[in-house]
Amino acid sequence: MIDDYIALQVALQRHLKRDDLTADIPDFIASFEAAFNLEMRTADMEKVVTLVPDANGICDLPDDYLEWRTVNSNAPCSGEMQFIIPSVVAEKFSTNPGGMSRYFTIVGHEMGTYPASQTTIVLDYYAKVPALTTVNTTNWLLSKAPNAYLYGSLLEAAPLADAGDRVQLWGTHFDRAMAGLRKQDRGARYARGRARVMGPTP
Repeated sequence: MIDDYIALQVALQRHLKRDDLTADIPDFIASFEAAFNLEMRTADMEKVVTLVPDANGICDLPDDYLEWRTVNSNAPCSGEMQFIIPSVVAEKFSTNPGGMSRYFTIVGHEMGTYPASQTTIVLDYYAKVPALTTVNTTNWLLSKAPNAYLYGSLLEAAPLADAGDRVQLWGTHFDRAMAGLRKQDRGARYARGRARVMGPTP
């Protein structure tokens, strides 16, 4: 059973059959995590945090930030804030006067709010999968889809592993694991929903 970081490394060692790659196994796992973070967006990756802008309306994004879903101001009578690109910010808010923040943009690892305000911001975003380490030995992805971790990491190892025909097998198992994860995510989001036809009832 692959239920923690050590068990995953042991399984990878068994499948790779290469003692000279043992020291590289943590890198293969980290490479898979990075690829997963680039490709996948699932309900398990969703988080909500409260951010506090400084006097210039700037706040740091969370360390595990990948992509925003919604941004809302906690100011009275305000709602969801609108994203604007940095070039529009420079043109429209060159002095960024104070006021109720209605817009935001993202540059690097910072979010800017416009007009500038220190009113707290509620950020709903997609977060990176918590990386497996000797300290953080498990996470939601390993618990939910250990085969995705195993075969994804094996594929990351493939260029060094001289695995031959096994690479195709690893790819088949990985695709199956990812398809199962996507299906499970769709079920969690929409299985209880009902389609509703909008408009007047005939």
